[in-house]
Amino acid sequence: MAFTIVKTCKILLEDEGEGYNQESFKFSSSVTEEEINCWEKENNISIPTSYKEWLMFSNGVNLCNSMVELYSLNDLIVDNEKKPYNVPDDFVVLGEFTAIEETYCFSITSGMFKVFSDYREDEVSDFRFILEWINERIG
Repeated sequence: MAFTIVKTCKILLEDEGEGYNQESFKFSSSVTEEEINCWEKENNISIPTSYKEWLMFSNGVNLCNSMVELYSLNDLIVDNEKKPYNVPDDFVVLGEFTAIEETYCFSITSGMFKVFSDYREDEVSDFRFILEWINERIG
């Protein structure tokens, strides 16, 4: 799941014309299942399994000079006052692609993932599809 996006980042690094360097792609160290369980208990929210797997690979990432950011566990946005205007209350914001104004979320009630933008909303069942979505746009 995660390796495709890592491979794309490496390819972009090799293409000097894009203006990317090692600092353009930052993957954070992973979190443990215990840390995730603690966050879930504190927030009374269950994180979907596929997103837990991502967090155990990388607890946050900045791609393409911060055009894409997937938040760390402690930076997930659950406070409705801090969410973008178009994100409903029952969603947790897990990241954004600022260059194309997309917000990536998961539903507290259904566990489904959703991409919100000014132009569309797309829903998928697995975080892997969010990574594929991002990979298509940066690749």
